[in-house]
Amino acid sequence: MPHSMKVSHLDIASDNPLNVHDSHIHTECEIYFNISGDVSFMVEENIYPISPGSVIITRPNEYHHCIYHSNAMHEHYWILFSCTGNERLFNIFFDRKPGDKNLIVLMPEKADLLAKIFDLMLKDDLPEGRKYFEFFNMIEILESGAAGESATMSEDVVSAIKFISENFSEPIVLRDIAAGLHVSTNTLERHFKSRTGITMREYLCQKRFANAAKLLAESASVFEAYEKSGFSDYSHFISQFKKRFGVTPLAYKKRLFK
Repeated sequence: MPHSMKVSHLDIASDNPLNVHDSHIHTECEIYFNISGDVSFMVEENIYPISPGSVIITRPNEYHHCIYHSNAMHEHYWILFSCTGNERLFNIFFDRKPGDKNLIVLMPEKADLLAKIFDLMLKDDLPEGRKYFEFFNMIEILESGAAGESATMSEDVVSAIKFISENFSEPIVLRDIAAGLHVSTNTLERHFKSRTGITMREYLCQKRFANAAKLLAESASVFEAYEKSGFSDYSHFISQFKKRFGVTPLAYKKRLFK
């Protein structure tokens, strides 16, 4: 059973402060359900095309962010829930590799039913028992869907993502990546940001922070998380971690193991 659950519905432009353009890294599972908007989703090394009715699922500490292609209104539902100790009930989240099978494609009638369940779960007067009943109806709907394919990317972007993902714990000079691919740094940066919505430097930072959060969740010390995630300035790591997660690395870890 989920230990906690937060459900939300947003219909806003991409430049609205409520939208989070950088990575979502958290200790809960997430279900994102698209109604409209000119967006795609990056999860780990894959980018998934998004259309009305698309669902993206992520599990704890699985790196992901929404990519905005215009300022079109972005209507979507999302739910965060914690299921620590009950992962066996949620195979669609845990019985797969990180970054694999995150996109779920539903039949139109199933997508319509999912929207109705979200609206019902958002009612303030919905009894707690009914909320959990509808939540598991939602999981059953997701299990009936088909896994969607990731989008095709240019070879230079694929190679850059792969290199950063495999080497983020080591010192990386971004211009060396471009040189190894026989393209200019400016060209690679332009292709990378156009496809992923962020720069290579920001992607590298996000991968490092995602790994640090994952290590803390696995009971590593703060220094181990810092040292094994490619950071070179301990004080800067502490301050930037707090900026991104709202708490220091130590407080983040204590919150997980209290």
